[in-house]
Formats: sequence, C-alpha cells, structure tokens
Amino acid sequence: MIETLVGQAAVAMRNARLFAQSEARRRAAKSLAEISRDLAQALDPEILAQQIVDGARDLLQSQGAILLRFDSDLSEFATTATAGNTPAADMESPVALAVHNVAARAIRERRPVGVQDFLVDALLALPSDWGSHAESITDRALLAVPLTVQGG
Repeated sequence: MIETLVGQAAVAMRNARLFAQSEARRRAAKSLAEISRDLAQALDPEILAQQIVDGARDLLQSQGAILLRFDSDLSEFATTATAGNTPAADMESPVALAVHNVAARAIRERRPVGVQDFLVDALLALPSDWGSHAESITDRALLAVPLTVQGG
C-alpha cells in the first residue's frame, strides 16, 4: 500500500512539474506574441504616423498637429495623419498654403522652421485676399520639422 502511495505521489509530482513547465512555455509564447504584435504595429506606417502627430500635439500642447508626406514624383504634399483641431488638414483651406510653405522651407533647409504668426510672416508671401478668413483662426503659429527615412 505504501508503494502505491509513493508511486502516486511520484506521478503527481511529475505531473505538477510538467504542468509548471507547460505553463511557463505558454506564458513565454504569449509574451513573444504580444511583442511581435507591438513590433508589427510600430512598423505599420499609419499607426506610426498617428503616434507621431499625437505625440507632437501632446508635447507642444497645441490645438492640432498634421503629418505631411512630400511626394517627390508629384511635387506635392499629402496628409498622412492629423491630431486635434487642425484646419490645415483641409487641403482647400487657405491655412494649408501656409502649412505647405513652411513645410517646404523646412525640407529645403533641412532643419526645423517655426513661424509665430503665419498671417504676418514676410517669408510666406501669402495672398492678401484670404486674410479675413484666416483671421478667425486663433492659433497661427506653425512648426515644421523635416523627417527623413533611412534606407527606404
């Protein structure tokens, strides 16, 4: 009878050890799957673009942020992502012209370019006929930072 109990105890201990090992492998696989998912999301251009504008808006405590991509084949900007209230997202908006001019200058000069008030900045040379429309916009400061893709 004692031999039977000892045998059953040995089997129970072996099963507990196997279960613990199996559980450890399951947790490791789950962790690797989560890391893999997070890496895949980080490599998703749309998610990365949204993270950039969300982070920039939070960091600068601005009303809005926009990420533009310059298409060199078409020689024009395309909106990649926006955060918050940004009238520049409307490409027909006169504000978009100011944003594009500042962004083009940042790309050309390969450095960040800031403008305190796009309505009065002499370097922007904006059309005078849309000043009244843009005057309703209270946040007229712009900051453009060129981002470059390496090896892409």
